[in-house]
Amino acid sequence: MIPFTGKQLQLIQLLMEQSTPIALDEISQLLHAGRRSVYYIVNKTNEVLQMNALKPVMCKRGAGYFLLDEKQQLSALLKKRQLQPDVLTPQQRVSFLICYMIYPKAVIHVEDIMQLLKCSRNTVFSDLKNVKEQLKAYGLELRIDLKNGYGIEGKAFNKRAVLLYFLKQLLDEVDYHALPFLDSAGGRLLWKTTENIQ
Repeated sequence: MIPFTGKQLQLIQLLMEQSTPIALDEISQLLHAGRRSVYYIVNKTNEVLQMNALKPVMCKRGAGYFLLDEKQQLSALLKKRQLQPDVLTPQQRVSFLICYMIYPKAVIHVEDIMQLLKCSRNTVFSDLKNVKEQLKAYGLELRIDLKNGYGIEGKAFNKRAVLLYFLKQLLDEVDYHALPFLDSAGGRLLWKTTENIQ
């Protein structure tokens, strides 16, 4: 499967949610991209769709862009998309770890992070050091506890602000279906929320 980039994913998700065409200006506003950039994003999205044997994004003059009746296949394609930790930059890994640890669903240990991100122990410790440094700027602390694992402590408001900030960075590059700390409904809601953050 050929993966979509962040803006391509955002475009596909916008179009999947609509039953009528979306005007170029509206897409431009929702993606925070100029008109020329939208044309480029549409062209690149169509290349990926073609490589996955799917029909392209269509454009109806005077109405806007829309998808043909392949939403189920596209939905399946997006759900199958896996996080590719080997291509995540160090900052993307830090963003991932902050989002993953801020409201953990289970106890998190180094081994869990190594397995999830397919990184060495040294890489994980280096990333956790960067997480600790970045959290300081927001008045938050990285909790290290042998029994309760890793977590992030601090004021609830700060934690929510940090979650939205780093999640926004992450969702620009990674599909929310691939993030283990989000369920489908919550992921879509958070994706929409982060779209409003400049």
